[in-house]
Amino acid sequence: YYFAADPYISLGKRGRTSHDIRFRLQSSENRFAVRRENNASSASIYGEYQFWYRFSEVISLTAGFSETWSTIRSNFFGDHHGLNLAAFAQGEIHPGSRLKITGGVRVEQNFLDSDADRLVPVFRTGLNFQAARHTFLRASFGQGYRYPSVAEKHASTTLGSVRIFPSPFVKAESGWSSEAGVMQGFMTGRISGEGNLSVFLSQSRDMIEYIFGLHRDPVSGISDLGFKATNVEQSRIYGTELEMLLSRPLGKMTATLTGGYTYIHPVEFNANTGRSTGVWLKYRRKHTAKVSLLVVGERFEAGIDIYARSKTLNIDQVFLEASTRETILPGFYDYWQEHNRGYFLIDGSVGYNLGEALKLSVSVKNITNTEYMGRPGDIQPVRNFSLRLGGRF
Repeated sequence: YYFAADPYISLGKRGRTSHDIRFRLQSSENRFAVRRENNASSASIYGEYQFWYRFSEVISLTAGFSETWSTIRSNFFGDHHGLNLAAFAQGEIHPGSRLKITGGVRVEQNFLDSDADRLVPVFRTGLNFQAARHTFLRASFGQGYRYPSVAEKHASTTLGSVRIFPSPFVKAESGWSSEAGVMQGFMTGRISGEGNLSVFLSQSRDMIEYIFGLHRDPVSGISDLGFKATNVEQSRIYGTELEMLLSRPLGKMTATLTGGYTYIHPVEFNANTGRSTGVWLKYRRKHTAKVSLLVVGERFEAGIDIYARSKTLNIDQVFLEASTRETILPGFYDYWQEHNRGYFLIDGSVGYNLGEALKLSVSVKNITNTEYMGRPGDIQPVRNFSLRLGGRF
């Protein structure tokens, strides 16, 4: 079963001050009739108090604190409890009608069972400038910090023939990210829309990734092949992203064209030399794109989505080395050499409102029946059709 509740209270004077108290109560339990070693139950309580105050038309402040308490009882995680405590504050300045500057800090500490992590401050800042009526420039910089999850530290199980090893000594990952961008709105005749272009750079230290290889179980002392959460020394990802939206009325219907393209350059990074090591981060793709067209009328709508992705840059070497590749996934090496290519996917849908309460829709996924993989051994679904009748009462 799964249970969640989100009570909240909000008080304040409009435009001047506000007090918000939010909670999230969550509980779940999984029981398997056959594989009882995967049974698990968990519960968590999240609470946050947030205060906002506007000193003047120029300056405002947001501050508060939060806590997240969680507990888990699991045959393959073990029994654990965790606590995250944090305090935060952010100031916002409007020195002019076209410029907004923000800056903030968050201080947090994590506890897992009897282990207490260090007190960690992270900072962020950003600005937004309206250069013209429909032109907006922005820039931001922010630090990040992530404490390992219970699964990354303590999960010990099998997925089919693949083992997942616990990693109790995996370290927290930290880093920073920056972005600069421009958004341009426009209208030409009956066509309106906007374009958004950004460039970004992020760098991480001790980034956590699941590495496939020969690992030693810290409890049994037995070495076997499988996945284990491991810290990558450092990583750097830079790239660019372009998004577009166009809309045009067509009689009693409206056509909307949206699209996006992302390019990334994800590499391991050597802090001593200040340069890339030339090793790609695993399971990343350089190019990702999507284009969608949606036509909506009073009772009818139709849409088509086109996806494009380039090949996977790097995978765990154990899948490719001659000494291990045939024992892990027999036949995979030859398949990977032939099929690790870029691919296109096309999805389509048609819907019709039968009335105010009922809607009938038909959708087709992977229209061209493209064969592709998300990761080694994970062949994605072939073409499929679905018919749906939905209602609102």
